[in-house]
Amino acid sequence: MKTSSEPFLSPLRILEVGCNCGNQLLLLQEMGFTDLWGVEVQSYAVERARSRIPTVNLVQSSAFDLPYENAAFDLVFTSGVLIHVSPADLPRALDEIHRCAKTWIWGLEYYAPDVTEVNYRGHDELLWKMDYSKSYLDRFDDLQLVKERRLLYLQTSNVDTMFLLKRK
Repeated sequence: MKTSSEPFLSPLRILEVGCNCGNQLLLLQEMGFTDLWGVEVQSYAVERARSRIPTVNLVQSSAFDLPYENAAFDLVFTSGVLIHVSPADLPRALDEIHRCAKTWIWGLEYYAPDVTEVNYRGHDELLWKMDYSKSYLDRFDDLQLVKERRLLYLQTSNVDTMFLLKRK
């Protein structure tokens, strides 16, 4: 479906860190975005994404070592990825995302006001909830919060956060 905003969409260069099999990138492509990139650590997920969205630029790598130049993307985003990065390693991932983002950083992650470890599928040390937008803002003086929404789950006390940060 074409919209009147398509000329605005096409020039944006977007990177998803932790794209898995490419669901978000596929939706962005269907919305009219054309300069899409994805990084995924799991080789099987990269292959699956390539088969689903062959025109998207996909590489196998991690959030700790993004294979791109500084400020290479207008927007860098994560969706359910930072929650799997240990708090001790989180600064490395944030540094890489920040380094590659020219203007915007967007995130959708689990939220808690304090670092909270969550048992993940019967295992410890694989998932954490925290205030990820605050983590970015505390770490980088050149970022400002544009918008944040916290979404409560309907049947549990869990909360998701969606945030948009912009370089000043």
